[in-house]
Amino acid sequence: MNGLQLGGRLAVHSLGPTAMPLEFSWRGRRHVVRRVERLRSAARPGRYQLITADGLCCIVTQDRERCTWHLERVLPSVRGGDGG
Repeated sequence: MNGLQLGGRLAVHSLGPTAMPLEFSWRGRRHVVRRVERLRSAARPGRYQLITADGLCCIVTQDRERCTWHLERVLPSVRGGDGG
């Protein structure tokens, strides 16, 4: 499954402009981030896979110049947000 492509801007809460997200708001819901994995790509830097406490798994991109985050894709959920 390819997941749902979105492209929307996220309200991300982190410890600083270049820090990894601690939580984000999307579609009126707050999502606490449990795991962050950097996706390495020379063509598309600043991509991360996030897994939330409630099992939401998504790909986000960070625009460091504008200090913004964007939801690129929602992937199939992970039970319990622990990856297992």
